[in-house]
Amino acid sequence: MSNNIYVTAAFKTDINNQAYIFMKNEYVKEDYAPGTTDDKILYGPAKLSEFPSLKHTIFEDGIDCAFGTQNSGEAYIFAWNNVAKWNYPSESRSDKIIQGPLPITIMFPFLQGTVFESGVDAAFETSSKDEAYLFNGDKYARINYGTQNSGRLAYGYIKDFWPVFKGTIFENGGFDGAFASHRDKEAYIFKGDSYVLIKFTPGEINDELIGGVKKITDNWPSLASILPRLR
Repeated sequence: MSNNIYVTAAFKTDINNQAYIFMKNEYVKEDYAPGTTDDKILYGPAKLSEFPSLKHTIFEDGIDCAFGTQNSGEAYIFAWNNVAKWNYPSESRSDKIIQGPLPITIMFPFLQGTVFESGVDAAFETSSKDEAYLFNGDKYARINYGTQNSGRLAYGYIKDFWPVFKGTIFENGGFDGAFASHRDKEAYIFKGDSYVLIKFTPGEINDELIGGVKKITDNWPSLASILPRLR
């Protein structure tokens, strides 16, 4: 196992072009400047224990995965086989855990009997209401996490349903983190020291790779100044 830590989780915030990016038990608030190399760190790196609501919880030691919801200021955060719905902080609100931490299969019963019982490696919300993609190892799921129509919409091997990754290091999964862009139907996916930007269509397999596989530190100047972190 490498001693280097790159991006282990991320999610976009409700402020345009801003995201929280996590490196295990550390984080930065980032202006990721889509389509440019003008990205900049707005805050951090800092320890997750700086968030009062995460202190003395399982998340203090690291966030494995996260995705934002369509409710302003809310995200799901994962650590091991636990998940919580979290109100992340902004200029007008303090952070707080809304629900959880709970075992993943209690929060999302439809994931029982899948690899996601034990954890989620990466995730990002889709452009469809209350939907997200989850990834663990070489598997993926598309879910509806809403209160009215919750359920598992798709489940299978990444290599069978994501031909966009064929011939790349992403083909068989093993993702470390991901987040949906504020640009419609675009998402960043991270693996080790590399990342891809994709254009996706929920429920279809005609996704597009934008610019190919790239090194994080070559294309995110602000992150190049702090990555990799050491375990």
